[in-house]
Amino acid sequence: MWWFGGSIIAETDGNEASYTKDERFRDRLKLNNQTGSLTIKNMRITVSGVYHLEINHNTVISNKTFSVTVQEFEVKRESVMEGDSVISQSCCCSVYIHNCDWATGDHMTDIQNNPF
Repeated sequence: MWWFGGSIIAETDGNEASYTKDERFRDRLKLNNQTGSLTIKNMRITVSGVYHLEINHNTVISNKTFSVTVQEFEVKRESVMEGDSVISQSCCCSVYIHNCDWATGDHMTDIQNNPF
């Protein structure tokens, strides 16, 4: 079950996924029914924020928190002539687990700020 802003945005029973009707996510979410992996397409600033994932599998419950920041930048257009040098702008993304609580039975482990 994936949460954003206090609301469930995607969940699965392992066979079928259901999604929020929130316009910010309309036709942009894809939940893998087997792994629970959530893909957000065409990301915009409005989807920046904290996402919570809760996985219930048999008696094991795990919770993960992800902080997502989307930034827009102005695309600078430049005219170049054949043979001119061009520096390409590229995007580099990193995902970090902000807070991960792993629970098994009566034991809970807290893992923070680990690369995903």
